Amino acid sequence: NVAAPADAAADYWYFALVAVGDAAGGDGDGGAMLPLADSHVLLGEQRRTFATSFGVIADVLPAGSTNKLINAATALIVVVMQHVQAVGVRAVDCYCYLEHMLYKQLHAAIGKEVTPADFADYMRFHERRLFKDGYQPRPFSYALRRPRHCPEGIVSVEARGGTRATNDAAPQPIYTMVRVRNRHHPAEPMTFALG
Repeated sequence: NVAAPADAAADYWYFALVAVGDAAGGDGDGGAMLPLADSHVLLGEQRRTFATSFGVIADVLPAGSTNKLINAATALIVVVMQHVQAVGVRAVDCYCYLEHMLYKQLHAAIGKEVTPADFADYMRFHERRLFKDGYQPRPFSYALRRPRHCPEGIVSVEARGGTRATNDAAPQPIYTMVRVRNRHHPAEPMTFALG
């Protein structure tokens, strides 16, 4: 059994540091960011606790016994890998915190939670303003018929659930860009055998 040094934090013999950097690439002296000088102090403490843990391992485990499973080299690998794992967990925690903070700010700015249906409604509104009438996206829904007969069915690509504008849970056709070759003289219909 190897005892951890008295100044060890938590279950590890080292100091794990994860700093979320400034997106603008600054030195961290602008407000809530950790000052650069403090970052150097923390990294120095990380190096010191690594050296302390490596010293404890060197005192307890023999360095020359490479033919055994438990030796100084494998113990060093375990310490380093535990450190890598701890840094990864803390990095994920930082990213989750940032995502949650951005979500709360967006929710406060808009006043509600934005759903995919809200976004689809916004895009349809934006497309109506962006494209001329002849180039507006149209629902992908087309009638299937035999020549000189009434439609016998439709082919469509639909999205699950409706939109907030229709307030309908039924599937609705998706909107796609369509090219019409000649509006006044429609082309011959496409024909193909079924079966």
